[in-house]
Amino acid sequence: PEDRERFIVEATTAGFEVSERSESEVSAEPQRWGVTLQRTDCVDWDSINDVTLELFRMAVEQHGIYDGWETLI
Repeated sequence: PEDRERFIVEATTAGFEVSERSESEVSAEPQRWGVTLQRTDCVDWDSINDVTLELFRMAVEQHGIYDGWETLI
């Protein structure tokens, strides 16, 4: 949970908003402590690559796993 909180601080500093925090009931779950973020960005190839690489880097730095992105149109 401490790593998740450090990730959240870094992500919110980068302009993301927390839309959900989650916790698995299974203590051995590799992604036990989760967070869902949102931010409005362009979804062209170069822009979304920059966003996803930024989130991937932040997740790895806090011992997390980046699980991908979704969009609404």
